[in-house]
Amino acid sequence: MVQEYIAVCQQECYDDAQIIDVLAEIFTREELESLGYGDFVRDYFNDAEG
Repeated sequence: MVQEYIAVCQQECYDDAQIIDVLAEIFTREELESLGYGDFVRDYFNDAEG
């Protein structure tokens, strides 16, 4: 489901932050990292914290 969502968002020219904003409302950071989106998610959360 996550891969399909990301693919649709990329087709619609969403940027990474827009995609993660929605996913972060559904999944925790740890869940997203465990799904294989570690660097992508880590960068997003590190930017939000700093």
